[in-house]
Amino acid sequence: RGGGVVAALAPAPAETTVLPTPPFAATSASPGLSASATADPFASLGGLTATKDFYVISKNGVDDPAIDASRWSLTVTGEHRFTIGYDELRALQSVHYPQTLECISNVPGGPLISTAMFQGVRLRTLLERAGVPADTVEIRFSCADGYTESLPLDTATDDETIVAWAMNGAPLAREHGFPARVLVPGRYGMKNPKWLTQIAPVSQPYDGYWPRRGWNKDAFVRTWSRLDYPQERDRVPVGRPFPMRGVAFAGSRGIGVVEISFDGGRTWVETQLRRVLDKNDWTIFTYEWRPQKPGTYATVVRATDADGTLQDPADHDSFPDGPSGYHRVALTAQ
Repeated sequence: RGGGVVAALAPAPAETTVLPTPPFAATSASPGLSASATADPFASLGGLTATKDFYVISKNGVDDPAIDASRWSLTVTGEHRFTIGYDELRALQSVHYPQTLECISNVPGGPLISTAMFQGVRLRTLLERAGVPADTVEIRFSCADGYTESLPLDTATDDETIVAWAMNGAPLAREHGFPARVLVPGRYGMKNPKWLTQIAPVSQPYDGYWPRRGWNKDAFVRTWSRLDYPQERDRVPVGRPFPMRGVAFAGSRGIGVVEISFDGGRTWVETQLRRVLDKNDWTIFTYEWRPQKPGTYATVVRATDADGTLQDPADHDSFPDGPSGYHRVALTAQ
């Protein structure tokens, strides 16, 4: 995945707000409303979301836990149950890498998806210290707000599943799970519990908070794409090159192709993929559009994952597996 092994808090990335979560206005730092003279107007795109712009969803509304790190502890059960405090957790050998999180309720083109640089200890390290019983099938997580979740044992012990304590070079913010949360690639945000207090091997499959309410237990990310710029309020000049950009995400499958249509999906052209992050994370796509005549263009984007499977075009609500459909925008050229 490209994440380094470190022993202390990783420095903040040089760019942490390259691709803000919409809605956002065109600024002088965005590919602008007039064509640029530079050879590549997208050269500076980095793909990370500033912590202040990172989407926030929880079952608690505005009543998220406010935890004192000096009093917090994490209990890990197993053959040799132990409890670890915040400073001890941070002192363990850690890894850091970018990760995209998406809410299972994120509609086509929606804002409930973001990418940040996270740091933490591999969950496997904690499980090995506790000793995993031979009959274990899943790992159950309990949290300070009463939330519960679980992961299959092989997923929980994967190198890329971590107990994170830092985000974008700083301790997790309260709304993002301080002091510690679980991060697992390829699954919707509901499988990444925040405000973690207990990790427990279990011998029977366990349904957490949202699966008990009918949501998909596995919560694998569905292929998704979004046009970020321009938006419907913007005006595109006729006859001049105009830089467009967006993001696509397919979880651990990665993105193979992103296409864009300007006639409601009758014809498609391929965009350019900017692979500035790992394949597990969202992929930036760009396209230089030169509309030949004024008018309104029914613009649509779609993605194909790296396995060759096209994004589902059918419009379906998010319950219970996550939504499907294409992002559609009416763009005006004049």
